[in-house]
Amino acid sequence: MKKPYALWIILMLPVALPGWSQWTFGLSGSYTLPSGQRFSAVNREYASATLSLLNRQFCHWWYGVRFDYGFLQRKPNLDSLTVSYQNAAILSGELRWFPWLPTDIPFYVAGNLSFSDVGHTPRSVRFSQQSATEDEPSPSGIGFGIGIGYLLFYSSHCCDWFLDVSIRYHSYNGIWRSDTRPHLSGFGLHFGGFVKL
Repeated sequence: MKKPYALWIILMLPVALPGWSQWTFGLSGSYTLPSGQRFSAVNREYASATLSLLNRQFCHWWYGVRFDYGFLQRKPNLDSLTVSYQNAAILSGELRWFPWLPTDIPFYVAGNLSFSDVGHTPRSVRFSQQSATEDEPSPSGIGFGIGIGYLLFYSSHCCDWFLDVSIRYHSYNGIWRSDTRPHLSGFGLHFGGFVKL
């Protein structure tokens, strides 16, 4: 009875992955400034790496997924009991809107919904003055991002490669987070390249 289901999945792949020839793979780096009173007080600016898959089947709307990993940096001269953040991993669904044809004016507005995991150190320190028996704050969160960007060397809708530069606001846990965890966010400058799959 399992064989028909396997065959159905195989037959549905062209529908599940529309416009396969328009998928692109991207690799980029970014420089991010923490924002918010708590985050910026304990962490300094940091670098991130991003892997992206984008589909450009539709001229004005691109969609895909991205994975960001931030190498968060603790501010110097903090005492050993002060909580700071490290090892930010963010998985996002991304949507880009191009007001004009990308081959004419390759400017876009981007938005994403993300699931994040941001560790903290030292692990033994509590985030609030509640009972010492309270649970350790979860590093997981649900957040969002918005930004604007511009493509370089985007010569045609079927070009084999292009460069991408963008400025984005990231809210790592602005939609949902542990009750004892502060809001973590930042402004980032991204630069990278994409190749056609």
